[in-house]
Amino acid sequence: MRTSCTKLLGVLLLIFAAQTVSYAAADTADTDVCKKYYSAKAKLSNIYDEYSSLQKKSENADKLFLLFRRLEQATTEAQALYPPDYNSSAGQYDVISSCLWDDKFQKLGLSIGHYSDRLEYSKQLMAETHQLNPRSKYRSYTLYTEIYEKDGQPFNDFPDIEKATSYLKEFPNGSYVKEVYGILAGFYHDLYAALREREVEPRLEERGETYSCYDEYIDKHPEEAKQERARKLGIFYFEKVIAMTPQKDHRRPMYLDELDALKHKNTDNVINVCED
Repeated sequence: MRTSCTKLLGVLLLIFAAQTVSYAAADTADTDVCKKYYSAKAKLSNIYDEYSSLQKKSENADKLFLLFRRLEQATTEAQALYPPDYNSSAGQYDVISSCLWDDKFQKLGLSIGHYSDRLEYSKQLMAETHQLNPRSKYRSYTLYTEIYEKDGQPFNDFPDIEKATSYLKEFPNGSYVKEVYGILAGFYHDLYAALREREVEPRLEERGETYSCYDEYIDKHPEEAKQERARKLGIFYFEKVIAMTPQKDHRRPMYLDELDALKHKNTDNVINVCED
């Protein structure tokens, strides 16, 4: 009986040893895969450490902004590690992102893009700079973050149009003028589409759709005048942003298509339903 138990114990030990070797080999393989991304991740970790130790006081606003610029540069360098063609390299994007990522990076406003599957950064640190000192020497940058409430991010958030136009008045040649032109162009195109659709089918609200986010921008002019005003403003701002967009910029064709649609009063491809 003792001999049988000894043999069984020996077999179990062999199985355990084999599994341990297998796990170790897997860990080594993972380490080898991520080795080429260590430097990029280390830069992000260093920035995180500096951010964590920086006291959030107004006198440190400039330091925080410079930290944001370093984060911006480090993220750009990390993004350059991904293959240029996502469609043929989606699996590799997942591998690279898992090598670069650390959950603590969320505190910096970093994330792995839901659609891009690559490392992305927000303007969170720039927004925090503005909160610490809205009158810092970097105001032409940081004021931009007031246009959106969520850390200066133009995603799933409705822009504050008054703050966008105020930015242009204060900084007509500011660091984010082109982005603000794009925001205003898109907004007035959407507003024009909402006004037209409301006129054609005013009972959309009964299906759960709403135009409430546009209410404060709809003045007391007759409906046709409202539409034409929004259309002309959309055209004006699209022409502005197109003039500042290089020929090879991937956004230029989109801007040209939207400008053409507005000129021809076409709203077929505009999503104009407000978020709840």
